[in-house]
Amino acid sequence: MIAAIAALAPRHADDRPRAGLSDRAQPRRHASWRWGAARPGRFAAIAPVAGRGDPATACAIEEMPVWAFHGDRDDTVPPEGSFAMVRAIHACGGTPRLTIYPNFGHNSWDPAYDDPALYLWLLQQRRVP
Repeated sequence: MIAAIAALAPRHADDRPRAGLSDRAQPRRHASWRWGAARPGRFAAIAPVAGRGDPATACAIEEMPVWAFHGDRDDTVPPEGSFAMVRAIHACGGTPRLTIYPNFGHNSWDPAYDDPALYLWLLQQRRVP
């Protein structure tokens, strides 16, 4: 995926400061959390959905806008994964957002990606050079 992003970047150079990242969780991948922390200068914002990250990496994204989404009944990736990252980012001084969908399981991407507010929020973010 990073190779695909790198290949597209030259064609959209004017929009690089607005490049946001979101993904719905796949077992053992959780790309938004992982890639955001590994390459904080590459993305303007991340919007992880039904994922979990490594709280030890939270300070790498403390200045990055983060809006995470999770279903409160997710038994595939328990919502504690999102809670832990949000707590860790707060502890580093960041201000992440977290939306928990009541009575939703792992498919919290349905309401997250159906919400125009997510896309508007992503378009408002700018990476600081």
